[in-house]
Amino acid sequence: MANREKNKGGNSQLKGKTWNCPNNILNELSRVVRNYESSNKDKKTQGYTRAKNIIDKKGVITYENLKRIKNFFDNNDEESEEFKLNGGKRMKKWVDDTLYKSTKGIEDIKDAKQYAGEENSHIQSHEKNTKITPTFSHDEIPKLHKGNQFKNIMRGKPIYEEVERIKELITYKSKI
Repeated sequence: MANREKNKGGNSQLKGKTWNCPNNILNELSRVVRNYESSNKDKKTQGYTRAKNIIDKKGVITYENLKRIKNFFDNNDEESEEFKLNGGKRMKKWVDDTLYKSTKGIEDIKDAKQYAGEENSHIQSHEKNTKITPTFSHDEIPKLHKGNQFKNIMRGKPIYEEVERIKELITYKSKI
């Protein structure tokens, strides 16, 4: 089964991105395809078609194709001929590592933004729809259980600032 702990689904920032397949894997694919073609077997199998496309594109693989290849490897037997036509264990390891590093890199950037104080760094930005009326009353107390406001309140920063302001007012009033 698929090891989803390391690679949890897709990432929209990777769509359309391409990678160059390492030469040792490309050479292995070429060798396997030549052997397959010389045996006069069916040229329409999924593994053959995919390997031939990778070779024809000189090893350039899109994010979408990497995901398809990963899905194939996760759901097929390592001893099957199609598995070997898709590049075998070397290709499987490279695909897993490439997808993991790429998604982890984006995730780490989002985490860094979040630690730096940017709220909702893991949520895609969007345009505010001004035509929708708010579902809350202006008399309600704002929800401060999330984000920077909560952190500031827990540290006592707003209260401290207010106390300092009051002290300044008292000092100013006493001088008059």
